[in-house]
Amino acid sequence: MNKFILIPFFCFLSLSIRAQVNPSDQSIKFIRSSEKLTPLKGVLDLMNTNNSFYPSLQTIEIEDQNEAGRDTTEPPKSDHEPSFFVEDKPAGTGYKTETVEAPYVFSEFNGFSDGAYTPPDDNIAVSTAGYVVSVTNSIYRIFAPNSSTQLKSYDFDGALKSTFPSITGVYYDPRVIYDAESDRFVIVVFNGISSTTSSIVVLFSKTNNPTDGWNAYSFSGDMFSKSEWSDYPDIGITKSDLFITSNMFNDLSNYVEPGLLQINKSTGYSGSTLKSRTWEAVTNFSVQTTLFTLVTASPGLGTDYGDTMYFVSNIFGGGKQVNLLTLSGNEGSAGAALTQKTINYGLTTKFSSPNS
Repeated sequence: MNKFILIPFFCFLSLSIRAQVNPSDQSIKFIRSSEKLTPLKGVLDLMNTNNSFYPSLQTIEIEDQNEAGRDTTEPPKSDHEPSFFVEDKPAGTGYKTETVEAPYVFSEFNGFSDGAYTPPDDNIAVSTAGYVVSVTNSIYRIFAPNSSTQLKSYDFDGALKSTFPSITGVYYDPRVIYDAESDRFVIVVFNGISSTTSSIVVLFSKTNNPTDGWNAYSFSGDMFSKSEWSDYPDIGITKSDLFITSNMFNDLSNYVEPGLLQINKSTGYSGSTLKSRTWEAVTNFSVQTTLFTLVTASPGLGTDYGDTMYFVSNIFGGGKQVNLLTLSGNEGSAGAALTQKTINYGLTTKFSSPNS
């Protein structure tokens, strides 16, 4: 899928952090759905499957609808290193320098080589034991540590078609994450480009070894049953839950609202009936002018947020504000809440909207 403006998004974030911020009073309320129970569809062996096809470029994509109005003015340049990338220091002192140990390559293996197919739309996760799960477009690869055999690439269609026979479109936008706390992997992949065909497939590794099998589940991409479909996914994890975010489009391919799915991880890892809830933004003004892509901020290795997840969102169409969202409470918490704070920043340059 077309994610060619990912880098400007990070520039957008770093510049906004450097700016002086002032929280606004404009807030959004969110509706949490009742708990949904999704049965296990099957246990997959991703290592022993026959490829159905060699996937090519997925050309159907929601483009940046603000492209024509994009402000191409270059941001102001500075002769000084941005403060965002420098540790805090007393006024009048120089920059601190340290000797960094050179990286050491302990293992090598061949990555994907899918010819001229672009964009790659790739994602990768590495476990503490050294297992690597790599995905790009409609294909995936699993690398086992200390293996002398380079594994071939498999496609999601060949691996999933017997478990999900009703899902017949092209799989796209795969995401993978390693859950360090549970020592497991999770893969999320989308399918379908209309409200009637949109699907979200979620795979949980049964053990810390991704070659041991995966518990498979599927959700409708029409998260709120409003004739919408999901695109541009992002995933994140907390102590108890998996989060899947998306941009929701109507069948005319117009952006409508962000989507957020909260899933209990333990039910997925055990292969039992999956417990989940959705969150939908409800306002008395247009969500399109307030929330766009929700990007998760998962904890890093060795760090634990508990059952709190953070999200960052920009404004659809570009602008001079960013949203900080905090979701407290796990999927089963009666008092779980999602709150939003709008941060206005004082840059003179207006940035167009990134898609992911």
